[in-house]
Amino acid sequence: MADSLNIGQKCESKQIDEIIDEANKIWKEVKSANIDVTDEKACNELYNLLSQDHKDFKFTLPVVFKTMVYTKDYNSKVLGRYLKKIAIDMKNLRSMDDYLYLQGEYLVMLYKNNNRYLTPDNIRGYREYIFKHLKSDYDETAKIQEELEKETKIKEEEIKEQRRQDLYNQLMASKRS
Repeated sequence: MADSLNIGQKCESKQIDEIIDEANKIWKEVKSANIDVTDEKACNELYNLLSQDHKDFKFTLPVVFKTMVYTKDYNSKVLGRYLKKIAIDMKNLRSMDDYLYLQGEYLVMLYKNNNRYLTPDNIRGYREYIFKHLKSDYDETAKIQEELEKETKIKEEEIKEQRRQDLYNQLMASKRS
């Protein structure tokens, strides 16, 4: 039993190392692109370009990916601590809000790393700011998705009705012949 626990821990550690290696590759590409963070168009182009080569990373760790590209901020040690936190905390997620807090925790950890003399109130305020921003983005995306689903359903109904009408017209035309 102890051996299986050690194997699981090694596997998890190996996965974390692989993720960090991938992040380090992305970070090298971001730095070599030498794009100014104030140039939103260039950042968007870089984001889209890197998204093609690193799809899994982008979807698995979207906040980490966007932070690298749009703010040019990354620290592999912080990412390692964050990944260990995710491994533990993912089991306790009960809601989308919990998930969003966990996603934002990377930014909080990075902020704490870059600003060593923060008070707990500073950290709590930053955490709430990040959560509100992520929640707003999520709500906006959910609203757009809901609207698109409604539009798709309406179009599907229109297509079904058109097919029924076409079939009826064909049957009526063949009946007359």
